[in-house]
Amino acid sequence: MEHHFELKGRGLLFLSLLWFLWFNNIYARAVFSPILPLLEDEFVISHAQASGIFMFQSVGYGISLLFAGLYSGKFGYKKCIALSFAVASGTFFLIPFIKTLSTLYFLSFILGFSAGAYIPSVIPLITEHFAEKNWGKSIVIHDSAASVSIFCTPFIALFFMYFFGWRGVFVAFAIIFLSVATVFWLTVDELKITTARKGLRSN
Repeated sequence: MEHHFELKGRGLLFLSLLWFLWFNNIYARAVFSPILPLLEDEFVISHAQASGIFMFQSVGYGISLLFAGLYSGKFGYKKCIALSFAVASGTFFLIPFIKTLSTLYFLSFILGFSAGAYIPSVIPLITEHFAEKNWGKSIVIHDSAASVSIFCTPFIALFFMYFFGWRGVFVAFAIIFLSVATVFWLTVDELKITTARKGLRSN
């Protein structure tokens, strides 16, 4: 695995890719908010029923976070992230075809579950790629994607809805997620830690 001791050049490019991954991970869950009124009209449901989408997302996300630390290291951090985005892409492809609210709840759970695998897998990648003195800066830069994504999500949704309608939004996201997963898989090496870090070695 290539190591980047400074936040410049290829190191900054690698961090930018991770930043974009986290940006996508956030708006994958936040995108339901701006289109919620359309979903209520489509399925003839109340605000309370529509908000159940976020509940199922949160449950899936929480369960995934709980268990990701157990399986991500054994399965492979790179594999976990790529699989996370591939599953999210498949979920997005299915959403335009749903006819019932219960199916939407189920897919929301799957979307939340797939998103939860990202953070426990990306932090080891960041700390392994960059020198310890740059951990704080690299993690802060990476985490800034969350705030930017939340701000941009309504505008992204409105842009795609203008051309494709609300169902087309999810098709566009599916294509984006599949493309991002492919680029990540082809450009990033799997993390293999063969020696303990100095600060973690027993005395």
